[in-house]
Amino acid sequence: ADWIRVSVEDSHPYRPKALERDYAQTGGRGLLLVREITLEAGGTCDVEHTASGGKIVWALLPLTPDAVVVSALTPVSQEERGPATSPRPAP
Repeated sequence: ADWIRVSVEDSHPYRPKALERDYAQTGGRGLLLVREITLEAGGTCDVEHTASGGKIVWALLPLTPDAVVVSALTPVSQEERGPATSPRPAP
């Protein structure tokens, strides 16, 4: 009840990394922005591989200031995650 999990999934096998700030770069900042905004809000985020070879980029954000920060290394149960934010189409 105190957290919301937002995720985006695709079927591409490339696992992105948050790039360091490089003001000369014109792209590639998506994961950096997700990470920085999530950390500032007191949440956590990560990238996980899917069984089909793709990836899921997710962020876990507190809905209340009293929520406890969860480490990206701490597994989050399906009950804590709640229902998926967007249903995946059936294969």
